[in-house]
Amino acid sequence: MGNMWGWSPQPQWAQLLPPLMGAWSKKQLNWNNIIHINGNVAHFLLKSCTSDVAWEVNYNMPNKEYFLLELRYPCGYDIGMDHPKDWLRDRGGLAIWHIDDNVRDAHGYVEQSLGRPPPKDGTFANHYAVALVQGDGNFNLEERPPIEQGGLGNKGDSSDLFMNLWGQRSDKGYLIDNSGTTLCDGVTSHSEPNTKSYSSGTEQPNGIKIEVDWGYDTWMGVKVYLDGAGDHRGTILPPK
Repeated sequence: MGNMWGWSPQPQWAQLLPPLMGAWSKKQLNWNNIIHINGNVAHFLLKSCTSDVAWEVNYNMPNKEYFLLELRYPCGYDIGMDHPKDWLRDRGGLAIWHIDDNVRDAHGYVEQSLGRPPPKDGTFANHYAVALVQGDGNFNLEERPPIEQGGLGNKGDSSDLFMNLWGQRSDKGYLIDNSGTTLCDGVTSHSEPNTKSYSSGTEQPNGIKIEVDWGYDTWMGVKVYLDGAGDHRGTILPPK
């Protein structure tokens, strides 16, 4: 799933301003510094254009299934995420990737090639190996056909990534857990997407909660709660 949030080699997804590779692609090339989160933590992530740090969370998840967290900000190769008139409309924020390295199906889920809507009902027998968790709950990256052809699909928009805007926008998520996603107005919520595991084909609870706390520039404050795990053990930032 390249589109706006990662580099795509396919000519049909030609990119005028190719962004940075996503956290999973960098991981395959050993280009990032993965911090394995094993307990409750409240710390900050630095923007990906200047930092190689990404967090990995696999608490109570099946083998080879996990989340990757990185801060995407309009700088460097990600400059195309900038909104020229209003930073509140930037496409940057906390990118949460749901990874299932057991999957090796280029089509993601079977219905995608038939133009059917993506799985939204808790049945995820067919899903991407690398899926961006879209905070608005619209699944536009999976939808077919694209908006310009009368459908709901797109290559990414300003409500995909997570940010805490304290009520200044109501379509962007700031908190996600097993029950779903809460938007920045603090009231609106969706049951999908959520942090449940799905590599078995159905959603399974795991006690993972991710919340954007503050900041959006050089760094962003992020909280991870792992139900029953206690506090994180080990370093958060890699030694210099």
